[in-house]
Amino acid sequence: MGKHQLDLFGLESVTRAPDHEIISGLRRLHGSGGRWLDATAGKRIMWRGSIWRPSVFLDVNEERAPAVCGSYYAMPFASDVFGGVVFDPPHLPANYSAGANGFRERYGLEAGTADMGHVLIELARVLKPGGLLLVKLCDYVQSCRYVFALVDAVNALRAAGFRCRDLVVKVRRIGPVSGSWKTQQHTRRAHSWWIAATNHGGAS
Repeated sequence: MGKHQLDLFGLESVTRAPDHEIISGLRRLHGSGGRWLDATAGKRIMWRGSIWRPSVFLDVNEERAPAVCGSYYAMPFASDVFGGVVFDPPHLPANYSAGANGFRERYGLEAGTADMGHVLIELARVLKPGGLLLVKLCDYVQSCRYVFALVDAVNALRAAGFRCRDLVVKVRRIGPVSGSWKTQQHTRRAHSWWIAATNHGGAS
């Protein structure tokens, strides 16, 4: 086995494993088969080195040559078609200016539209009842205020008809502190979350 390679019983709740191994472990642990969708394919970086990959890659930027070009706000798929969906959106606050720092070009964002609730309803529509949704997100600090994105996501998942099943904390190494920092009011983010939830709403 590789340094971080996971088997069915090796997936831990806190890990440094690559994203694709976390996804594979959660997918096998919670037993969701059928076709899978990566709704935020981007450059498919998380799938490098992965043996298993989703059946369909969706991205809003046609220059990345996704299998399907479209937005996760209104996906060009019929209802109840996927057994599982991977959703790794930009880890940004809802009112983030999409034009800043090149995020519009990188993610195809529209300013002020990072609405998790709306997206989850659309994800529930394309998932089969009982299908598995894997969401990656990070908490963040905005205007010196710590925003618990995990709490907001869990509440939004429940409101959209999902049942939260599991949680994995991915730990990452962070670089040195910038010399421009004069004060620090919050701990530096050295982790992200993977939430596993099953669809109990569905379009049916």
